[in-house]
Amino acid sequence: MAKRLFGLLVMLIILASASLSYAENDVIGLSLDGQSILSDTTAMIVSGRTLVPARAVFEAMGGVVAWDDARREVTVTRGSSEVKLIIDSKTAIIDGLPKDMDVPAAIISERTMIPVRFVSEALGYQVDWDDTNRIVNIKTLETDPLQLSITGIGFFESEQEYKVTITGNKRIDAYKNFSMSSPERVVLDIANGILGQISTPIIPINDNIMGIRFSQFDEKTTRIVVDLKKQIPASVSLAEDDKSLIIVFSKSRAPVDDQTGGGLPELVELAKDKLVVIDAGHGGKDPGAIGFSNGQSVLYEKDVNLDVAQRMNELLKQQGANTYMIRSFDTSVSLLERPAMANALNAHLFISIHNNSSDSSNLKGFEVLYFNKESDISSNIKSRTFADFAQTALVEKLGIAFKSPQERPTLAVLNKTSMPAIIIEGAFLSNPEDLALIMTDDYKQNYAMAAAKAIINALNASVRL
Repeated sequence: MAKRLFGLLVMLIILASASLSYAENDVIGLSLDGQSILSDTTAMIVSGRTLVPARAVFEAMGGVVAWDDARREVTVTRGSSEVKLIIDSKTAIIDGLPKDMDVPAAIISERTMIPVRFVSEALGYQVDWDDTNRIVNIKTLETDPLQLSITGIGFFESEQEYKVTITGNKRIDAYKNFSMSSPERVVLDIANGILGQISTPIIPINDNIMGIRFSQFDEKTTRIVVDLKKQIPASVSLAEDDKSLIIVFSKSRAPVDDQTGGGLPELVELAKDKLVVIDAGHGGKDPGAIGFSNGQSVLYEKDVNLDVAQRMNELLKQQGANTYMIRSFDTSVSLLERPAMANALNAHLFISIHNNSSDSSNLKGFEVLYFNKESDISSNIKSRTFADFAQTALVEKLGIAFKSPQERPTLAVLNKTSMPAIIIEGAFLSNPEDLALIMTDDYKQNYAMAAAKAIINALNASVRL
């Protein structure tokens, strides 16, 4: 018996020693530009990603860390960059836009622990791992003369417009822009670019533009955000030297036809916080269908889709709806990006605006497409019900339908969205009568009114059921 007790004691000592040795070797060091970061809480590895104490690390960078206990949300800001993380959620919000993470932020031993590489790179730092010494090295990015570097941001105002210029040290080859609501802002992403030493331009107090922010969205993307007090028309273009991007905001042109939402049903209060994602089909390098007259191209589908989507967005906002537009300009967005963005935003409804075409010039009229999914139940309304609301409203505004609502389970924006989703095909660019109609303001406004009415009816139904 004594021998057994002695053997068990020896084994416990060995196991304890092994555990202590592992703990000592598993200590993870942190450094910023070669200087150690001290903290009373050690970093730790979770699912192959290093989590670090938020305040100790990011306040050492000169950042500000804020905690919202009610929302269980930590916000890290540095300069004009902002990263929001919700505890146990793998979706972060970088400068107002969602982005997926491999591991979520967590509360461990009463400390807020966040993924160091993800947040550091969003704030414009480089992160390396020293496996030999088990140290996370955070480094300030150095500018490579061969790398596109954003070196300046300017703001100018005239009687007709506001102008924001973004300047690089070399040719700007790729960028995309879009707008967001609640609050209003225009976002410009510059691919393969890093931030140089730039300062935010001073903006005179005015009724439209509130400020300009910029950040390193990821290691390959520089993000510029123009904050607005209200929606204002904007266009983005590349300067003649290809080294500057110019965002022009018009003072004189209303964002959509100056028609009110008269005739639209009232949106109930419970539905006003439900997010509606609006997808203007095609865009950028993808023109969609093309309308021809006398052998000449006279209309690209992408343009009328965007026009209708912008009008609809404005009508919905007038009624108090919460909206997000996949694209607000003539930019390219991939097919799979569209449902992915809606899912990341946890949208309540998704609507894709299109117009139709066919090999036959005889086909005409509108069409509504849908796909009932099990996940529709999360929004308390089925895609088919949403499609029926659209069908009814479109008949009132546009007249005869090409077909009744059609179920299309193979379409990506219908089968990959996790919320009720529909596609509206407004009319046929391949039909001479429809094409002439599509090119009028009345058609575009009526299309927008019908779609807005369908959305409001669907939102109201979803909160009343």
